[in-house]
Amino acid sequence: MATVLTEHTRAKHREVEGSDFVQYMFTGKITKEHYLVYLQQMLRVYHAIEFFAEMHGLFEGMEDLKRSQRILKDIEELGGTKAEPFSSTQAYIEHIADISNSEDPTKLMAHIYVRHMGDLYGGKVIQKMVPGEGHSYAFEDRPAMIAALTDKLTIDLLPEAIAGFDYCMTIFNELKKELNI
Repeated sequence: MATVLTEHTRAKHREVEGSDFVQYMFTGKITKEHYLVYLQQMLRVYHAIEFFAEMHGLFEGMEDLKRSQRILKDIEELGGTKAEPFSSTQAYIEHIADISNSEDPTKLMAHIYVRHMGDLYGGKVIQKMVPGEGHSYAFEDRPAMIAALTDKLTIDLLPEAIAGFDYCMTIFNELKKELNI
């Protein structure tokens, strides 16, 4: 099921998916240590998106879409400890907070689209490629979550969706640099 944003973000999606870090994850050879660093950065991003989106009622009818507690479960399963956020992660979190405090906090839906829709579609593949159980990629009713999220997406979210992909690319580039991939 294509969304109203899919066609307009296809190039950005391919760019992020083709990044060295994402390709490293897709090899199935990502180390537990590297995956933990990734998860710790993503936990912060997802927590911010979900905290502020929840504050504005944007997860209504999509409660199973939230991933931060599942990411935390993955971190705990792998024996991870808390790591400091990257500068790119912190910048993304600040951007999310700014949207929440703006005149139109519904633009947070664009970031739910970028991060959570990626999990809905690519999560089944990634789950097989990463260390541990991959709890953050498991959904009770994947088709229902895709439909519920798709219903909330509008073309006016496009600039924020592109920004979301750009923030993710920056984080993936910093992961590559910090982990010497």
